[in-house]
Amino acid sequence: TQSRGYITRAHPKPLPTIPIDEALQQLLETIKANNEKRKQRWENNLEKRIEQRAAYLASRDKNVDEFRKEAKEKPYREMDETISLALALNLDPRKPGQSLRGSIALPH
Repeated sequence: TQSRGYITRAHPKPLPTIPIDEALQQLLETIKANNEKRKQRWENNLEKRIEQRAAYLASRDKNVDEFRKEAKEKPYREMDETISLALALNLDPRKPGQSLRGSIALPH
């Protein structure tokens, strides 16, 4: 076969396909790794962040002691605000029987 140095629109390279279960597992592993990194950064900078916030509250005549107590008691929250997932299913919703709807429960 002959290899081209360019990609034609008529014959593009096929996109890699990953089963949905495997893609979801990769997504969850990435989220877990990101949460671990975020938690480490949170704990590394906790004292500095508490002091900065306490200085800000002191300048506003707020209760600094109560804030420090609450800040040390509350743990890091593991949550991702958004998750985006794109699936190419090659379905034509205009044809009967090819529409797809559903939901998935993510562990939290």
